[in-house]
Amino acid sequence: MQPFTYAPELAALLPEVIGRAADGDFGPLYSGAMLVTSDFDEQSNTALHYSVTCAEDVPRVSADDAARTLAPLRTKSLAERALSVCTAWPKGAAPPTRRRRSRATFPC
Repeated sequence: MQPFTYAPELAALLPEVIGRAADGDFGPLYSGAMLVTSDFDEQSNTALHYSVTCAEDVPRVSADDAARTLAPLRTKSLAERALSVCTAWPKGAAPPTRRRRSRATFPC
């Protein structure tokens, strides 16, 4: 689902896609996945990906957790290179409320 959030046109459709999948209709979800995965390099915004990932996701993972998780991977070096981007990537601090759960006030 994460790649959907990097394409504004797809992000706007997420509530409908999720609602339909919850009702057992996976067609829109599958179609959206094919849109995202077919030409991902052309559709993704690398700068946005690293800006969000380096500010919000990577700081939550300790070095020990990363080492333990990456150790058995065949793509360990690829994952390490992707994570290493964050050491040089300019980033701000994520707001302290980022980990707070939110609840929708409307049905999805």
